[in-house]
Amino acid sequence: MSEHLLGIDTGGTFTDFAYLYNNQLITHKRLSTPEAPEQA
Repeated sequence: MSEHLLGIDTGGTFTDFAYLYNNQLITHKRLSTPEAPEQA
């Protein structure tokens, strides 16, 4: 069975995402929108 791990860090300037699947790490960075975090 494969394991999926997802981490999200919401900061003032950026929102960072880290996804681990099958020993492969995928990261992504987006500008944060503190007044509307669902847009990040």
